[in-house]
Amino acid sequence: TGPGPVACGWRSFGAEEAAGDPDSTVSGALEEDGCCVVVGAVPREQCAALAEYLDAALAAAERGIAAAPEERDAEALELALFGNVRCRKHRFDFKLPLSREVCDAMLSLIGVIGGALENQVSAQGRLAELSCLVSDPGAERQQLHWDTPIAGNACAALLTTFVALQDISESMGQLGLLSS
Repeated sequence: TGPGPVACGWRSFGAEEAAGDPDSTVSGALEEDGCCVVVGAVPREQCAALAEYLDAALAAAERGIAAAPEERDAEALELALFGNVRCRKHRFDFKLPLSREVCDAMLSLIGVIGGALENQVSAQGRLAELSCLVSDPGAERQQLHWDTPIAGNACAALLTTFVALQDISESMGQLGLLSS
């Protein structure tokens, strides 16, 4: 995670603690609970730079869609730039390019949680999705749902990592997770 999420009762670790323990209690928390919080895994300055980049990229994407000559062009652009997200009004799942800002944040994150991930992900593990979920003021709360169904799933299990780019309070409708 980034600057300061609300831990919601999950085991929480500092970035130094997570990075300094490759066989870590972080890996144990993932194994036992299915999730945990690592505060400060991406430095605050990188989160701010990434948030600024994302605001500009999102605005450019929206301008591009609005300027599309025909509705089918706008729809094609929207499909290319945005993922499927529930409660779409005021909420975006923006597909991220591997820009310098995105790569810098990913390298910082891997530097901190990489040891714990080695115990969870095989050498054949792949990046399946890279996107930014944005909830603007006025976004409806999403109902509890599975992002990835497990029973009967023909593909390998997924490990999802969220990075908060700003401090998060309860009033912002933060992410909720259920243990495994």
